[in-house]
Amino acid sequence: VKVYDSNQMTQALADAVKGDTLFLSEGTFAGFDLTKEVMIRGCGKTTIITGAVKIAVAGNPTFSAPLLDALKIDNSFTVSQPCNKLHIRKCWITGNISFSAKSEDVLIDRCSNNNSNINKFTISSNIVSMTVMNSSIYYLYSSGASENVVTFINCNILSRYSKIAEQTFVNCIFGYGGYYTSHYELNNCTLLNCLYNTCIYNNFNSNVGNSILQSCYGV
Repeated sequence: VKVYDSNQMTQALADAVKGDTLFLSEGTFAGFDLTKEVMIRGCGKTTIITGAVKIAVAGNPTFSAPLLDALKIDNSFTVSQPCNKLHIRKCWITGNISFSAKSEDVLIDRCSNNNSNINKFTISSNIVSMTVMNSSIYYLYSSGASENVVTFINCNILSRYSKIAEQTFVNCIFGYGGYYTSHYELNNCTLLNCLYNTCIYNNFNSNVGNSILQSCYGV
């Protein structure tokens, strides 16, 4: 075990090797680019990353352990290099979540993207497959991805920033609707055991008929 001061995050990452775990105390840390297969584990909301976090491990790796655990990221989160089996858990991300490189078999577990600002969780064509579990999302946005690339399980989705097509939702709660009144649609989606705010249900247009709804209720 080697101990660093909180202002030595860059040095700690430089010294780490594949398979290491960096334990972060309570406190404030700068943003970082994660270029190695190293786990960053914090203490929860009291471990605050003030800058952007980017997953940028070269070589199209297949990860064997979570990379981020119990952090509050007060900025954006981006995946910028192709990877497999990316896993993040128990993270609070107040900025945009985006995938700018091919990502397969992603698992996001017990995370939150809630924020009063318009920060988006973006489903893009770079996502080959992803499961989002037990998580809270403020604005769900689609850049045109389809073919059921993402499955949401036990998620609270407050709103949608664009039309969402061909995704799967299981045991999810949908909040008040879309950012724009014309963006309420869930096209060709599969919804199982989901709850709606009634204002969403009343504003679904005819495109909701293209979705499969099983045991779903307006509340």
